[in-house]
Amino acid sequence: MAKMQSHFSVSIALAAGYALLGASGLRVPIDTVLLASVLFVVGGALPNVDEGGGAPAREFGSVLAASSPLVIFALFPSLKGSGVSSVALVAVITYSLSRIVISRALQKYTVHRGVFHSLPAAMIAFEVLYLLLAGLPFLERFYVAFGGFAGFLSHLLMDAYGNLDLVGRAMGKGERKARVLKFGGNTWGSTVAVYCCVLFLGWFIVRDFYPNLHIFAGVKY
Repeated sequence: MAKMQSHFSVSIALAAGYALLGASGLRVPIDTVLLASVLFVVGGALPNVDEGGGAPAREFGSVLAASSPLVIFALFPSLKGSGVSSVALVAVITYSLSRIVISRALQKYTVHRGVFHSLPAAMIAFEVLYLLLAGLPFLERFYVAFGGFAGFLSHLLMDAYGNLDLVGRAMGKGERKARVLKFGGNTWGSTVAVYCCVLFLGWFIVRDFYPNLHIFAGVKY
């Protein structure tokens, strides 16, 4: 298994190449390129939030606590106009949920190399970023979301490479390691949950591409 330092080093190098592609090849604005690069590196560390030591989960909780208020105010701008007390309340609630509830739940209930080390989880990372960046033009929106997905996928590929032990297997001494690049979790429950998330978020992305889809599907929303 690749160490966390290796994941960071590789994701930073790949993020630099991805930034060069965006800035020179796709003509993406520099601020969007920097955002995509940061999310590339974050995505490269994200699968390890299920690591037993708890440090990645705590760091994930810190990032979530810092970014959640920004997302909430972007989705509900009226909250910003309700006064300092409303802003402070949102900040306290999101901090408590992120650092106390979510971080501890990840440390207690997740299994290392479980559902977070799966391709559907990488897809969820793409979907969440795509939906959160609704204010960007399509190219920039896709570029940033794909950056997070690519960083996540780079982590899985590195772990898959670290699992290779061809010499050991040929001699019958290969150590059995947890699978990566898998299509679900270690249990039926986690597998069903992750695919439900993919489908749920995917529905909103399909709606974004086809705004009149509900007319053809006969669905009201």
